[in-house]
Amino acid sequence: MNVRREDSRIVLTLDAGGSSFRFTALQGGRPMIEPLHYPTYGEDLEKSLATIRQGFEAITAHLPSSPVAMSFAFPGPASYEDGVIGDLANLPGYRGGVALGAFLEDAFGLPVIIGNDADLFTLGESLGGILPALQRAMTDRSARSMPKNLFGMTLGTGCGGGLVIRGRLHGGENGQASEIWHMQDHHQTDHVIEESLSIRGIRKFFAEYAQIPIHEAPMPADISRLAEFGSEDQQAWARQAWHSFGTSLGDVMADVMALLDTSIVIGGGLSGAYPWFAPAALTRLRSRSQARTVCDLETIDGWNGFVDSPRTTVAVPGGSREVSYASRPALGVGRTRMGTSQAIWLGAYAMALDTLDHGDLHPHDLLTAQPPL
Repeated sequence: MNVRREDSRIVLTLDAGGSSFRFTALQGGRPMIEPLHYPTYGEDLEKSLATIRQGFEAITAHLPSSPVAMSFAFPGPASYEDGVIGDLANLPGYRGGVALGAFLEDAFGLPVIIGNDADLFTLGESLGGILPALQRAMTDRSARSMPKNLFGMTLGTGCGGGLVIRGRLHGGENGQASEIWHMQDHHQTDHVIEESLSIRGIRKFFAEYAQIPIHEAPMPADISRLAEFGSEDQQAWARQAWHSFGTSLGDVMADVMALLDTSIVIGGGLSGAYPWFAPAALTRLRSRSQARTVCDLETIDGWNGFVDSPRTTVAVPGGSREVSYASRPALGVGRTRMGTSQAIWLGAYAMALDTLDHGDLHPHDLLTAQPPL
């Protein structure tokens, strides 16, 4: 799927999170104006829909020409192909099913493409983020050994996943593939993993160690600050909380790598705490990844270890030729290179143009090549 930097068409985009809406418009794969931020009003459907309409109207007023489509991310569960949002835990006003796509089509007279936020994040990172960065760093490698696939995780109000295979966004039969949020938590088997890998999850861990009610627990940014600058007890509670968070994340990443054999990029509001949770996550991941080397792409050694992963040469039996192969394959884990919203916007833009250009094909059915930028 190509970003098409020279394409002059304008697409309205939105990154809808559990707590805020972030609007902008893209042309040639680049944001045209500074994004506008609005609260979601997630418990009040009428007010939330009015806010979405207001945001798109405000963006449109700043454009030099008319947009050709709306393409944006919205949390699941949802029937994205039908433009219907389902029962969202983080936006309770939408429970019961909301035909958001048709609502916006009627309001603006434009084609509306809605995708999962983690899917579009992964697509954006595969087009303009960590995947092409790795490909550029490995230009001396054969095409066969180049990384071509990517799994993305978004950690924030909830947790989500997305998968791009050779330039194709893989959504499964119902557009619900890679929905890691409902995987089982290995450490609390009666909970889904989102109860640990989320804002409420890290607050819950802190509350347990500090022996306080969860509503008194600090927010994630404050937990990170306490881990470094708090009192002796506060540092211990905060670091234990991030360690538990990281261990749970490591188990999910191990399951993803075992099933999909692909590198992982992490985004979302909690990705800023990567230095605090990554050590435990990578320790857990490596303990369960005996058949491969796992590289931390946020360190120089890890990046170089992935880019320059060793290859072994063996002689062809009975002949003079030699064949090179990766005797111990490597996969990487790193943070978003673009920023979560920027990656989502880029993924939404590319999805919109491919959908327009290919007629009735659903975005998950598109099979266009993905050249590095």
